[in-house]
Amino acid sequence: MTLWESMTKNEQRFIRGLAVSETPPKPFSSDFTRQYGLRSASNAQRAAESLVASAVIEREDSSYVINDRFLRLWIRSAHLLTAHRSYLQRDWGANPSISRALSMA
Repeated sequence: MTLWESMTKNEQRFIRGLAVSETPPKPFSSDFTRQYGLRSASNAQRAAESLVASAVIEREDSSYVINDRFLRLWIRSAHLLTAHRSYLQRDWGANPSISRALSMA
């Protein structure tokens, strides 16, 4: 089982929010919890505590950072790929060659 697979859904949502943010996010704000599907600050807090305890992230000022920069880059790239795939499926899914390419990715 990979590190990603061992995380709960809320841990994955929390760390994805950290990874894709250009500036240090406010991880317990309503904007952050809504944008990343955490639903509440308490869910974000539990995810953060668990990720800190497992040394995946650490506290930095009023936010958190991902300790492994390669994990951060992997999450960012997976997030972007998912976003682009959704866009392509929505706007170009009727094109047979694009549908075939998307199913292979």
